[in-house]
Amino acid sequence: RLVYDGRWFTSVRDSISHCCERIAQRTTGEVVVRLYKGTATTIQRKSPLSLYSEDFATFGEEEVYNQKHAEGFIRLFTLPERIAALNGMQLTTGREALLPDDPGVAPFIGPRTGPLAQPEFKPVRDPIIKEGNAV
Repeated sequence: RLVYDGRWFTSVRDSISHCCERIAQRTTGEVVVRLYKGTATTIQRKSPLSLYSEDFATFGEEEVYNQKHAEGFIRLFTLPERIAALNGMQLTTGREALLPDDPGVAPFIGPRTGPLAQPEFKPVRDPIIKEGNAV
């Protein structure tokens, strides 16, 4: 696309090239590919630098991974989307998104009429985002 748009000698193409070179530094191994009727399907791959290890995928007695660790990651990883949703709700409904006495999420409230009616949501209190704290 960069060639077609006449942007080959731009900083965008230069940045993409540097990124590809950096990725290629740790790219090594073997791949088995099946070619059939114009499609290429990866059948097997093996690399000494692979991030996957069966030792870490086990959930036996000597667990390497504690599934409780995922909860914090998920909450942190989704924080921008939750903030955007709370801010968006305030912008579209004119109501405060955070209420100290709101116990949680409620389903739709109020009547919905017509095929394109917008649902009305009850405000949500997020335990991570404290009222009055700007993020």
